[in-house]
Amino acid sequence: MRPLWETVVPPQYTWLALHGAAQAAALAGEVGRIVANAPAISRAANHAKILCFVT
Repeated sequence: MRPLWETVVPPQYTWLALHGAAQAAALAGEVGRIVANAPAISRAANHAKILCFVT
């Protein structure tokens, strides 16, 4: 009896799945960094809006 994930993902695709998971983790890290910077980004956007409104 093979493990469930091997029936879903053939062994030759396992490394592809792992690579995809690593890329997804990197993307999630990038998104997390953007979310962490979101307050600063929104402040900058608000300043830009005020600047555009004033000029």
